[in-house]
Amino acid sequence: MSSLGYHPAVRVAGHKSNLRLLVRRPGALARKYHPALLLALIGATLDGLTTYRMLTAFGHATELHLVVRLVVWIVGVPAGVPLAMIAKTACAILVACIWRRWCECILNLYGLTGIVGAICNHFNLL
Repeated sequence: MSSLGYHPAVRVAGHKSNLRLLVRRPGALARKYHPALLLALIGATLDGLTTYRMLTAFGHATELHLVVRLVVWIVGVPAGVPLAMIAKTACAILVACIWRRWCECILNLYGLTGIVGAICNHFNLL
């Protein structure tokens, strides 16, 4: 804690962030941004399910997202896909919380890109 009583992560990101809310009261953050978080979780779930199906059928080399490909290569498809999707979603929430003004927009975009990724995986578009 600094002399002002702020957590060091909040001090680095500035005072106009949701990091304090994320760290100290995650339930309040979830209530504040529940539609955007719900869309983000739906997108991540759909993307994860279709990614799992694609990777079991074609192998880890078909994945475009480098982190997902690396995690799946290291720990395998059954454990790697959920682990990578949790990491991607956690990073998206962290980045969204850094910019309070854009938090809802970032979470919505993350959810929509997850849904588009799921559609692409389902129809083998990439």
